[in-house]
Amino acid sequence: MYPEEYQEFSRLIKEYVVLHIILKVLEYDRKAIRQSTCKFSNLYDQLLTNIQWKIEYDLRRIKKNIKKLGGTIISQEQQSAVRVVKTKFKGFVYTHRYLNYVLQAESEELLKTYINSI
Repeated sequence: MYPEEYQEFSRLIKEYVVLHIILKVLEYDRKAIRQSTCKFSNLYDQLLTNIQWKIEYDLRRIKKNIKKLGGTIISQEQQSAVRVVKTKFKGFVYTHRYLNYVLQAESEELLKTYINSI
């Protein structure tokens, strides 16, 4: 079994990846909403902006916590079925692979919690 510090590091990495995905999707959706003919497009855009700010704050917090543990994210690469994240933790390089459909489901669930918090 991995040490507790590494498990926390791994959990933070996954949370960071999920939030990063949500952030990218929100940016895409905000562009689509601004170009749409929705009657409440300004309201929807503001709602997504507020969620985006909260996520950006949480991403900074997570990145600080990763650094405190002695780790960093080296790169993220989207492949056809997985997202590959290379990290460094206490001098060792690790590769994390997350299935896209799992990330999508977790992103949707986490986004719901952000929506409910507003």
